[in-house]
Amino acid sequence: MLVQGLSVEGEFIGSVVHLVEQAQPERRAADSSLASFGVEIGGLLGAGSGWLTAALVSGDALHEWGWRLPLLTAVAVGALGLWLLIR
Repeated sequence: MLVQGLSVEGEFIGSVVHLVEQAQPERRAADSSLASFGVEIGGLLGAGSGWLTAALVSGDALHEWGWRLPLLTAVAVGALGLWLLIR
């Protein structure tokens, strides 16, 4: 987990630097804050999907197959993001 956290932090800093360098001077603060906003929203959505799955699926079913539901939702959201990117 520590190594994963360190690698994510490196990517986060890189995305903020990229946003600042590409933004117009008067929009640098607003554009760079989008990276932090995205991280927070992603964390909240991830925690919310775990909570919702645990609330709707019984304990035994959660351990057998229910854990796959947030994963499948993430795959669908990733596919949507990819589609928007190449569109």
